[in-house]
Amino acid sequence: MINQKTQAFGFYHGASWMDREGKIYLVPGFHEEWIHAHPELAQDCNSVLEMVLYKGWISVVVFSQGYVEICLNEISDDTSTGLIYEFLLRNGEKWKNALLMPMREEGFIQIARDELGEVEDFRRHLRRAMEKKAN
Repeated sequence: MINQKTQAFGFYHGASWMDREGKIYLVPGFHEEWIHAHPELAQDCNSVLEMVLYKGWISVVVFSQGYVEICLNEISDDTSTGLIYEFLLRNGEKWKNALLMPMREEGFIQIARDELGEVEDFRRHLRRAMEKKAN
């Protein structure tokens, strides 16, 4: 459902997409099913990887007990990290731990709510974590 009302940067249990402006699109099942059901939004993308890499959309999955998994294109993309920061900041009491998975880089980053800090601190934390994994 494209027109389902959601709040920008809203925190919804289950899977969703966040576009490059923070708008949330709920995914009632699996991300790839949603992609095939919404070609007008997915455009030429056929997979989660393509949506994340080519459109720069962010895959968000909210699990129980405040755990969130987030797929983004890459840590050096300030738009993506800024959107993720805003999402986590606005929903501070709803999440405890997040797992960030950049698709253009090897590895993942775990972050706890109390590690969020200011946006530049957040970005620095992400860059340092990826540098450590590369070494």
